[in-house]
Amino acid sequence: MVKEKQAHEQELAIPVTSQHLISSDESVQAVLFCNEDEAHMSHDNGIVIALLGPGQRLKFEAIAKKGLGKEHAKWQSTCTVALKYDPVVKLNEDILNDYSTDEKQQIVESCPTNVFEFDPTTSGGTVMIAREAECIFCRECTYLMEDFRKAPEDPLGVSVQHSADKFTFTVETNGALLAKDVVMLAMRELREKIGRLHVATLPLLKSMATDN
Repeated sequence: MVKEKQAHEQELAIPVTSQHLISSDESVQAVLFCNEDEAHMSHDNGIVIALLGPGQRLKFEAIAKKGLGKEHAKWQSTCTVALKYDPVVKLNEDILNDYSTDEKQQIVESCPTNVFEFDPTTSGGTVMIAREAECIFCRECTYLMEDFRKAPEDPLGVSVQHSADKFTFTVETNGALLAKDVVMLAMRELREKIGRLHVATLPLLKSMATDN
């Protein structure tokens, strides 16, 4: 990729960014945004390579190389990857019915993400699960109900657990690839590695079967 910056007469320094690079191959371009909407909404002009002062010019060649993120962070296509277990919140109505109205309201108010709601229309009021997915496993509700117990072995009115078969996987990329493409490529790579491992262990498994 080659770019020549002509001399200029301005007093302030001009930044030369990745957006100024001109590719010799139309299929290979410097990526700044994931989509056109981000490009229109942002005022970012690219990654700054150098600053040119009055009367200066810059001519250079840059070679684009492909690599793996495990070799160097510059080839890492993701910025943030996070996994969150899906919450399973259950109410023990038999225990909650023994709580006073004030204690039930305290349980609802103890949750920082408003997982619970209080229904005052029933006799003594009712604690309901309104936004289970918003649970962040802080366990403030269970800590509060531990104080309500008459004995340490008494059960709690609410249980909070991780789902055994469901979780939320969040992937944020730097714009070089779409998040869905990163996940699909990662799954394909994992499948290929499992296949190679299976082929490599076949002789060992056959040898073990023969010995037995």
